[in-house]
Amino acid sequence: MPQMIPALIRRKNDRRRWPKPAMTAAFSASLLLLAGCSGAAPNDDDIADEVGLERFMEQELEFGACDASIVDSQPPVPQVVEAARKTECAMLTVPMDYKDVDGTTIEIAVSRISATGDNPIGSVLLNPGGPGAAGTTLAPLVNALWTGGPIPERFDIVGFDPRGVGLSTPAIDCYSDEERDADAPLSALGKWTEESARAIVDKCADGSGSKEILAHLGTRDVARDMDVLRSALGDDKLTYAGVSYGTRLGSVYAEMFPENVRALVLDGAVDPLMDTADRRIQLSEGLQASFQRFADFCTTQAACPLGTDPARATAAAQELLQPLEDRPLVAEDGREVGFLAAGEGIVSGLYSEATDIDGLPEVLVISATGDPVTPHEGGNSLADTLGARLLTVEANQHGTIISANACVDGAVADYLIDLELPDKGTRCTI
Repeated sequence: MPQMIPALIRRKNDRRRWPKPAMTAAFSASLLLLAGCSGAAPNDDDIADEVGLERFMEQELEFGACDASIVDSQPPVPQVVEAARKTECAMLTVPMDYKDVDGTTIEIAVSRISATGDNPIGSVLLNPGGPGAAGTTLAPLVNALWTGGPIPERFDIVGFDPRGVGLSTPAIDCYSDEERDADAPLSALGKWTEESARAIVDKCADGSGSKEILAHLGTRDVARDMDVLRSALGDDKLTYAGVSYGTRLGSVYAEMFPENVRALVLDGAVDPLMDTADRRIQLSEGLQASFQRFADFCTTQAACPLGTDPARATAAAQELLQPLEDRPLVAEDGREVGFLAAGEGIVSGLYSEATDIDGLPEVLVISATGDPVTPHEGGNSLADTLGARLLTVEANQHGTIISANACVDGAVADYLIDLELPDKGTRCTI
């Protein structure tokens, strides 16, 4: 049976391969309550009435100083820190519920680094994926990596924190730092019941102000926020670059607003034809394969903690991680590193022709052959679904547009600036 969890981070005595139906139902129910979305196409009742959105679409963003986290969260690289210090920030007001535009509003955090050239095209909107990753801190990093090329000269580099995330308000807060250190979210690894699903929804509601916001965190809500942001930035059409889950956002935006698309770069593509369960299986397989590639290298080195036999690398990793369930490590500042935190650290290190969307311009999909998180097959599928041009990158990493690779950067710049796609079959190597 397919595995939902990579073998290297499986718990002691855990031989589960597939969640029981009751667990799956509870897990799905909690996700629906938390995200307010499903994989099915919306019916007419799901689409918000555009009437009444004018005040949101026509708002003027007041850019000013950013929260200190925009600088503090950056890697200690001078070019990146310099870019963060010149970043401006603003808050975008959007309806919490697009079917009730006169009701409660929420705020979306936005960051911007202005174009340096005399003939700017507009804005390029960024999303780092997740889902749930903050985009305001991504803009300085991307700007620094693209500095020296033509994109920062021709575009304002714009990031945003999707609703419920980061500096956007209200922010969704389900666990305290102490609870997360204590491995509180371990139910996410499979042990769901209806009771535990309801409990986490209640806990998230308590930490976020109300249950009401939890029903409006779906991908389509964020896509609508992106369209409001596009208009508020003064762009007639959207120019967008998304990584990982950001490719899902981009493809959903393309489905909802094809006439508003100028250019989409979708990097580390999420297969649009997969459901959540299949996607988790693919993710698990990709991460395990990436770990094995790392182990093949590590076991040739003198001080590899996995030993010298690559065939035993997974077992060696389990032997290192599983004792942390009962005896967490204690860091110098007193914080404990348990099984989940250590496992997340390992997993994070492994990230290193459409006929039904009338009016959508040509899209650029980028996919790495050894992507551990969104395997290359998903890039092929997304490109086929959107009728997009696929740029294949020979690399063992997730996301390539921030790798400072001349081949990838050149293809992205040609597309974003001149709307010129790379030749069919083009391949880059990192």
